[in-house]
Amino acid sequence: MKRAFNVCSIFLLAAVAAMLLSGCSTFISAHSQKKGMMKMYGGGYYSRAYTEAADYMKSRQDTGDELMWLMECGMITFAQERYKESLDYFNRAEAVAEDYENRATINLRGAMSEVGAAYTNQNVLPYEGDFFEKILINYYKALNYYALGEPEAAGVELRRVRYRQKNAERDFQEDVYKVTSENYSTVGSQLSGNEIMSNDRVVSDKSALAVKCNNKLGLYLNPAVSFLSAAVYLRDNNYNEALVDYRKLYFVDDGNPFFRRGLVTCAREIGSNPPEELAKEAPYDFKLAEDSVFIIFENGLAPAREERLVELILPPPVGYIGFAYPVLKFFPDKIKNVKFYGSGNLEIGDTMKFSDMEQIIANDLSNDMPIILQRALISIMVKEATSISLQIAAQQIPHVGDAARLMVFIGASIAKKAVNRADTRCWETLPQEYQCSLFKRPNDGIVKVCLIGDDGNVIDNATLNLGSRPGLKLILLKSNGFGSFNLKLFEM
Repeated sequence: MKRAFNVCSIFLLAAVAAMLLSGCSTFISAHSQKKGMMKMYGGGYYSRAYTEAADYMKSRQDTGDELMWLMECGMITFAQERYKESLDYFNRAEAVAEDYENRATINLRGAMSEVGAAYTNQNVLPYEGDFFEKILINYYKALNYYALGEPEAAGVELRRVRYRQKNAERDFQEDVYKVTSENYSTVGSQLSGNEIMSNDRVVSDKSALAVKCNNKLGLYLNPAVSFLSAAVYLRDNNYNEALVDYRKLYFVDDGNPFFRRGLVTCAREIGSNPPEELAKEAPYDFKLAEDSVFIIFENGLAPAREERLVELILPPPVGYIGFAYPVLKFFPDKIKNVKFYGSGNLEIGDTMKFSDMEQIIANDLSNDMPIILQRALISIMVKEATSISLQIAAQQIPHVGDAARLMVFIGASIAKKAVNRADTRCWETLPQEYQCSLFKRPNDGIVKVCLIGDDGNVIDNATLNLGSRPGLKLILLKSNGFGSFNLKLFEM
């Protein structure tokens, strides 16, 4: 019994060590840590949001939470137009993500984290970033390079995006195999895998998640990335590669007029036939590389992960038993779209949704859910077995065995309750959706930009001079959904 007690103690010490080597989200969820930052960011108070994020960033260096805070800081500094700093944050984020990707499957730190996760929760595991997040790191690096007047470097980042998209499916399957191949026996556990998967709350949450999913997006395809990539190829008169991107976009949304006309235009430029159903679709009647204005509008706030707890109190020797998992928290949006007017107040274009982060993030969490619940079952089993073993060992202490066993039982239940936390780490400063538009640059270069509310009324506007110099222009607009917007013009 003494040997069993010592073994359990070693495991507990390993769990504590892993926790110290990881981030600080084990007891306080990432979503809770970001409440102040997101309140400021959502209201457009970017300087105050950055102060909060930067303080966390400094305290999370070389921890399992570092990647998450690097992405948040990169996004906020981009919104502030501090492009060099934003690029630095995203470069560091990419380096951390690639370090996790290149590590050996088995290493001491990773092994300790796995033990710590089993004894505490999944926040002990380092946050390696979701597939769509790593793709967007390169996307925002490209935008930073455009803002800094380095289009060639931006093109390199978009080629990296294509590489990441190609490998996302394979990497996901490797993650699934890694978790499902872990050999843990659940014999004797008070909860089985079937009981977790069929729990009423779990079933309800998975059904709600499924409603938001879009299977056409798969694990890798973010239309905003492909739309920007197509613009870069069009700038270089490379209609072959632009056609590849437009085919992806058309597959996701075959009703989007910008995707339809772009596909037809590229196909005809290289002497290829467009899809039969687009035979009557008119191509653009102006030179896309010289006279076009591409619009990307970042609207609203992406869904965040918040915690769902499932808890039970069972008779001794089990006591408290429970598990936690993330669900999505969605935010309202009061902005409909953006409209553009030329001279004489003539409408020349408006934006429409073409990339829905609610769908992309729902896809990602839906794919992760089996892994999350599998790890939850492992954690329940390990904590349960350890608690019972420690109670048996305490029972053997002369004269005070019953009291010692009761104290261990109570203490173990309190500890299990304290660490029953879901992993809510994610990139929260992303937009809720991306909208796009494409129109011919007016002859005088003057464009009036109007932000349209959900009631159809103009709630903010600005006038922009695109100049008269030939070349593809990119207008990037951002609104967090509360009645104002930022506007940036990039020469591509």
